[in-house]
Amino acid sequence: MRNSLLVNSRNLHVVWTGSSNVHFFCFHGFTGNPLDFRILAEQDPHSFYSFHSISCPYHQPCGSDLVDLDEWTDYIASVLLNLKDAKIVFIAYSMGGRYVLRMPSSILRFVETVVLVGVTPGLEAKDERIKRIHLDRKWQNILKDKGLSLFLEKWNAQPLIQSQKSIDPRFYSEILSNKLLLNPIGLTLSLKNFGSGVVSAISNLSLSNFMVPNILLFNGNLDSKFSKIMEHMSHNFYNSKRFEISDAGHACHLEKPSEFFKTLVKNLKIAR
Repeated sequence: MRNSLLVNSRNLHVVWTGSSNVHFFCFHGFTGNPLDFRILAEQDPHSFYSFHSISCPYHQPCGSDLVDLDEWTDYIASVLLNLKDAKIVFIAYSMGGRYVLRMPSSILRFVETVVLVGVTPGLEAKDERIKRIHLDRKWQNILKDKGLSLFLEKWNAQPLIQSQKSIDPRFYSEILSNKLLLNPIGLTLSLKNFGSGVVSAISNLSLSNFMVPNILLFNGNLDSKFSKIMEHMSHNFYNSKRFEISDAGHACHLEKPSEFFKTLVKNLKIAR
């Protein structure tokens, strides 16, 4: 396996160093970990690309200080400023994509391609948002009353998550183990502050004004819910392409990493 380098312990910034000036910045989903993206780094056996994976807000492990949204955003901006003449690609999955869609232009101006995997721009209907907030409160209560292990057992049993069992066992066991290191307080704050019912939906007009030169949308064909969402989003971005990965669910980048990565690289539109 490619060796990773921890360059910032507070923000859990992990890097797999490559030989080119193309840098992938990877953002995981809820209950995720930066090392989840090791499986993508392995799709680049000649280490041409650099992969940066940074833990999302409130997703630091027990024993580490939690990082909020403002500190996280400032840290990413500082990293990008120090990468001279780099070609920047953001790869964002699920909750990580919600963060990327709301990043300020001061960060997005560095980015040539944004890759969104299983992402929603938010819930537009008020009743849907209220329903989701109530559901997330139930998840928060499970965390508080039953503990992290049982919470994760129930979370991973959801139909949307079930297809992740098809992930290569070498990586899947590591993904599950890393979830158990998370701080329950952080997960509670993540649901409370950035659940899909809490954040405002991004309008179609705002999506059309998302000024990144190249936008790639991915979903698995087994994920019927997000297939519809990503199809709808593809009509609102002014410069996007949508790809559906066969025999994959919500986390198609982890379930079918080879097909995902080959399609991504083929459509980067980056002059090396």
